[in-house]
Amino acid sequence: MPSIKADIETTLKRRANRDSQNILVDVRGDRVTVTGNVRSRFERELVMLAVWGTPGVRDVVNNISIS
Repeated sequence: MPSIKADIETTLKRRANRDSQNILVDVRGDRVTVTGNVRSRFERELVMLAVWGTPGVRDVVNNISIS
């Protein structure tokens, strides 16, 4: 059974977003912390949709900045 972290990372790669490789995903139980830089609010929103859309995620800490 894939882990929450693996599911999120796979989803980010599938979206073919160049910035997704700059996103670090840390999972502690059902809490996910995402950290990194993206180029726009839209890209940050795509990351958050990928995280919240992953089964098992109940809390998200968004440490993504826009550069």
